[in-house]
Amino acid sequence: MGLVADLIYDDNNRLSPRLEDLQFKGEIKKELQAQFDDFFARLFRHHLWFYDFNDENFLVCTRKAKLRLYFVDTKSLNRNHSWSFLKLEYFIPALAKIRMKRRVQRFYKVHQLREPHFF
Repeated sequence: MGLVADLIYDDNNRLSPRLEDLQFKGEIKKELQAQFDDFFARLFRHHLWFYDFNDENFLVCTRKAKLRLYFVDTKSLNRNHSWSFLKLEYFIPALAKIRMKRRVQRFYKVHQLREPHFF
């Protein structure tokens, strides 16, 4: 049985596109930069360790002429393919933080976003 969730629709009653389906540049990029910064800062602040920040895991919804970012891959919380046999990041939170920090930095680099200030 898979994860079940509501569908996310834009104001025009169409399914919201994934980040990978958008032309991620210009005003869209500028508007989403702050939302990505806020999203990742919250994950770090609350010690929620996710590692799968692929473009298909983000939806960009248009509501009242504003873009709103959604992360839809919550199944990866505590269900990741660990890079160590012993899954040391479960026992040493600093390792989980380092691992997620590297993933976030890669995400910012790939999308040519300015480096986040919260590290």
